[in-house]
Amino acid sequence: MNKPLRILAVNGESDPAETGSFIEMRKSGIDITVITWPGTFNHDRLIEAGVPTISYVLKGKFSPEGIRVIRQELMRKPYDVLHMLDKRGTMNGLWASIGIDIKRIAYRGIVGNVSYFDPQMWFYLLNPKLDHIICVCEAVRQYLLSVGIPGLRIRRNVPVTIYKGHDPDWYAPPFEDLNQFGIPDGSFVVACTVRGVRRKGVPILLEAIDKLPPGLNMHFL
Repeated sequence: MNKPLRILAVNGESDPAETGSFIEMRKSGIDITVITWPGTFNHDRLIEAGVPTISYVLKGKFSPEGIRVIRQELMRKPYDVLHMLDKRGTMNGLWASIGIDIKRIAYRGIVGNVSYFDPQMWFYLLNPKLDHIICVCEAVRQYLLSVGIPGLRIRRNVPVTIYKGHDPDWYAPPFEDLNQFGIPDGSFVVACTVRGVRRKGVPILLEAIDKLPPGLNMHFL
């Protein structure tokens, strides 16, 4: 009998899609362990679903303590895949896995902000030790392939497009009471949760709002 695939996932505060994928991997027979932030809703979901979870907060992009935590787990049993889902997880995970025979998988969810002239990127997405970079959409994959100059680009087989899945049950009632924000019941609401940096596209969203016709029962949160 073939042994199950062993995956160590390193993440910050998992979103519902990531958490759902970890749970479904576990249900399918994959031997997955997740290092993630404690005290969050999705952390508790993993515990309730029986997913082996290591509660730990990576405090920086280069954390000697965090590197030790990841490496100790990698040495505890023979993992096949190190799945790193954010910048801190990837940079610390790459250091922690030095000298270990394992597939290293990173993740990228946005277009832009990758440069061959940025030294930090060589410890992140441009690190030649990465076997694959999961891209949330085809635009991200195409962007990564375009970065650099001829002869100095990411290997074409490294970025792969894998779309995030969503479960409709995540969006079932009861909903949050939006009256606290001055939004009346029955309104069509567009919500945006994002870090306040330009590349996240908030200025484009604001321009789009300005182009909407007047009189719509729409609110933006």
